[in-house]
Amino acid sequence: DQRAVAQRSEGERILIETINELEVATRNPRFGPTNNNHIFLDLMAEINVDVKDMQEIVIGFYHRYVNQLWRLRVCEVELKIHVRSSPLVPSQTYRLVAWNPSNFVLEV
Repeated sequence: DQRAVAQRSEGERILIETINELEVATRNPRFGPTNNNHIFLDLMAEINVDVKDMQEIVIGFYHRYVNQLWRLRVCEVELKIHVRSSPLVPSQTYRLVAWNPSNFVLEV
């Protein structure tokens, strides 16, 4: 449905802004080089999506931004979301963690 797509787009927009801000910070000469950066996003808006699709969504985000994340030395992205799988079910909070400590294998 269109609302679910818009909600995913908003989450992706926030992730892009976060990546951009991290890139600006890493280019600032006041800060030294860093390793093992961690991104944590707490999305306050409720998302309407089937819980079974959440892992695929996170993996899709990772594949779209893997090169930027690798260049910025981000080894872990943590996402806290509030999910409602149907209008009749109360929302539940999930914490998804995707990490790539070796830069070879993504684990979710």
